[in-house]
Amino acid sequence: MTPAERRRTGFTLVELLVVITIIGVLIGLLIPVIWSAVGRANDARVGGEINTLAQALASFQNKFGDYPPSRIILAEDGGYDSAAVALDSVPFYAGMSYQSPAANIGGNPQVVTGVGDQTYAALAQKSISVMRKFFSKTQFSTGPAASGIVGGYYDFNGNGVLDANPIYLEGHECLAFFLGGIPTHTIVGSTYTLEGVGGFGGNPRNPFRPAYLPDGTLDPVGQNRSEPFFEFRAERLVDDDFDGIPGYIDPLGEGPAGRYFAYFSSYGGQGYDPNDVNFNAGAISEPNPVALPFSVSFPVLNGVSARVTGSPLPNPYTSSLPVATGDKPATFHQPQSYQIISAGRDRLFGTGGQYSSSGTGDRLPGDGRTRERDNVTNISNGTLD
Repeated sequence: MTPAERRRTGFTLVELLVVITIIGVLIGLLIPVIWSAVGRANDARVGGEINTLAQALASFQNKFGDYPPSRIILAEDGGYDSAAVALDSVPFYAGMSYQSPAANIGGNPQVVTGVGDQTYAALAQKSISVMRKFFSKTQFSTGPAASGIVGGYYDFNGNGVLDANPIYLEGHECLAFFLGGIPTHTIVGSTYTLEGVGGFGGNPRNPFRPAYLPDGTLDPVGQNRSEPFFEFRAERLVDDDFDGIPGYIDPLGEGPAGRYFAYFSSYGGQGYDPNDVNFNAGAISEPNPVALPFSVSFPVLNGVSARVTGSPLPNPYTSSLPVATGDKPATFHQPQSYQIISAGRDRLFGTGGQYSSSGTGDRLPGDGRTRERDNVTNISNGTLD
């Protein structure tokens, strides 16, 4: 056999190991680049959706003269008990029973109150003012139930019955309710399937009626409906406090990874209230939640200052220290409109507070604020850092 005939046709073990090593190095170099590109694409996706929500909010403001609130009480009989006890002991409605369990986002948002928060009576009066401004021909009363409501009651959550207890909405629910309208459900017996949101009815005396009655027949009171200001995707509408009015989770996760878009209103420049978004630690899966002192627009009792209170995270962003300095209150970003906040890739909101948009130095001063660096908001172009 000649030397040519004895020439090998395969690779040696050493050569294979070298090739495998080179491929592994290349993969190791490429994976971070790929993940970074995916992360940037997801950031852009969330930012684009926040921009679309901003356009919807602009349309709402153009029609109604102001942006939606970020905390409100809805009474389906039109009557508010102005002598009610403190907010945290009012029995709010949470009686929806769903055919399919609501998506688990780590726990239900909770009504968190404490020193400096508004009483039920104050929030009820504020709610009446908001609803009368947006829906001037509807009837709301600070005393007993209103009379003469077309259809008998306001079916805010679209469940087809008059709910005796008031419905408490937080910022994420306000965003979906005012931009989307009355929720629509498929009702079988006592169980519900949330189908989406369907705008408001055309009757100015009662725009809060679903298009269909519980038996599936057309409701003449609820016809001639307006189009929602924003096209909410039904699979991302989540009602995990079972009051029938959902919030909207961002596109970066669902199930245990789902996080609502947090929404804060400045109430037409009257001031942000950090207590408006009351996620608890379980709801956002963040360890060691902290309460930061903020300047708020209502009097604070038993506090260090008449303008400072502590609120659970997340909180709206300020361009100054998030506390009143002397007689000067904190300065908030977007002081005349609103803030929308996504928890970002790590699914953690962080505490909120001071944020510098200058691009020099530390944009998020303070300790333990790494959770916020990937947050996407309407106050910055892209992530916060």
